Amino acid sequence: MHITLSAILRLFRRNLRARAMGFSFAGTSRFRAPSSFIYKSRRVSLNLPQEPGLNYDFINLILDDEYGLEKLDAKPKTIIDIGANIGLFSLWAGLCFPKAIIHSYEPNARL
Repeated sequence: MHITLSAILRLFRRNLRARAMGFSFAGTSRFRAPSSFIYKSRRVSLNLPQEPGLNYDFINLILDDEYGLEKLDAKPKTIIDIGANIGLFSLWAGLCFPKAIIHSYEPNARL
C-alpha cells in the first residue's frame, strides 16, 4: 500500500481539527459523523441519518472546509443552497455566518 505525504498530512490535519471540535477522527473508512461537535465555543448537535455518504460529506465540508467558508473575508448577507440534501452545507454556512439569511432548497421530498 502506497501512502503519499499529502495523504498523511491530510489525516493529521483532520485529526487535529476533529480533536479541537470535540470528537475523534482515526481515518476516513472508519469515521462516523459525530452526534455533536464544538464550533467557536458552541456545542452543535446533529441528528444525521446513518448513511455512509453523509460521513464523507461531513469530512469534506466541515473537517476540510472544502468550500473555504472559514477563509472568506466577506461576510455574505444571503446564502442560497440549491440541492440542499439534508442541509449540512446550510448548517455549516449558518455557523460560519450567523447573521446571514440562508435559503435551502431540496427537490427530493424523501430527503
